[in-house]
Amino acid sequence: MPVQKLSIYLSHPLDDSYTPATLAIRAGTGSTDLQDVRIITLDKPDGWLTFDISSEPNDDGDGLKPIYAYVLQIIVMTNHQSGKDTHVRGLRVLGPIEEQDPLDEDVFTFKSPAYKMYETIR
Repeated sequence: MPVQKLSIYLSHPLDDSYTPATLAIRAGTGSTDLQDVRIITLDKPDGWLTFDISSEPNDDGDGLKPIYAYVLQIIVMTNHQSGKDTHVRGLRVLGPIEEQDPLDEDVFTFKSPAYKMYETIR
């Protein structure tokens, strides 16, 4: 599954020493082959922070290539003021934007209420 960006919601004014200061991102196909892909240092964050996971430019040169992984591990390495516990208020894993072909119609559209619940993941 392609993963391009990670968004994390943190609030240093509300959480103080519970706010992460350094994050390590690991990715892989399983729990046994995780590799460090990014280390992020944060300075008193407040709100949604969105950053690229990859550092390899794509073929167009206007962005970064996504990382293909089934397992994504986010490690809180340090907290502000040497805090022991951590507060992460929100997390979003974002993939690349896929262009839709207008001629490509979905053959198996969800019509009944019983199947509609599987159309999206909350």
